[in-house]
Amino acid sequence: MMIWVIIGGALGAAGRYLLTNWIGKMNVPFPIGTLTVNLLGSFGLGWVVSHIWSSQWQSIFLIGICGAFTTYSSFMLDAIQLWKEKRVKKFVVYLFLSIVGSFSCFLLGYKL
Repeated sequence: MMIWVIIGGALGAAGRYLLTNWIGKMNVPFPIGTLTVNLLGSFGLGWVVSHIWSSQWQSIFLIGICGAFTTYSSFMLDAIQLWKEKRVKKFVVYLFLSIVGSFSCFLLGYKL
């Protein structure tokens, strides 16, 4: 079982790396890459929790794929960076979108 969680983690980490690098090429002065992976990951978490009942498959998706795809530490780093740069409006918007958006995406995934 552990090997499948590790493989899922590798897939999730690779997905996050590819997506954030692709989005990073847009040169947007906002941490949209981290926000995107966390919103998509929250949606995925909600969907998996409501559709996959096997604890083994849930572990692969929740711990492995979604756990490696989403990133709380990068979310905090991006938020602190906005704060340090005194971009308070973007800081507040980022916190709001990250927290409320992630919760909303989780619920949407759960309901689908």
